[in-house]
Amino acid sequence: STLLSIFQGAPTLHGKEDYSTWSEEVLNRATLADARGLLDGTDHGPTAPQPPTVRAGTPISQNTRNQAETLESRRERELAEYQLRLASYPQDLASWKKKKQDVFILLSNCLDTTIRFRAKEFKDSCDVAGLWAHLQEAYSIKTVADVSTLYRGLLNLHHRDSGHGSESVAEYNQRLRDK
Repeated sequence: STLLSIFQGAPTLHGKEDYSTWSEEVLNRATLADARGLLDGTDHGPTAPQPPTVRAGTPISQNTRNQAETLESRRERELAEYQLRLASYPQDLASWKKKKQDVFILLSNCLDTTIRFRAKEFKDSCDVAGLWAHLQEAYSIKTVADVSTLYRGLLNLHHRDSGHGSESVAEYNQRLRDK
């Protein structure tokens, strides 16, 4: 419910024109909800606890009795901690999966209905990071190099009409200005 209240009133992504402000707002809300790791892919959920390693101790003949008891009590404490982590792991995993599912639903609900189809391929696995990366790739402003390459390509396009052979768009525009 905290997650829901944080995302309540979140902006809707319509396209490239509002991606920058939308993504910033969603990232801020995800940070407040402690869910930013789900967006950037750094939160992989809880890991299954590993049993404590059995340490081969120094032979008892070289240990004092007190050291042997300390080693044994340490092993017992580590085993008890492991059993506690093991017992809570299924619940921790279920809570993480629920949070991941909730964030996925909230994120996909922040998409305009005309672009909500982009979330479909990530729906079954509730892949929040995959959806986030896909939206970033599709709607973020590209680099200056990308824009300049597109601009050069546009200027080098050739225009053909019956009165003039093949001329670039820049040449065509210049001809129109000269008239």
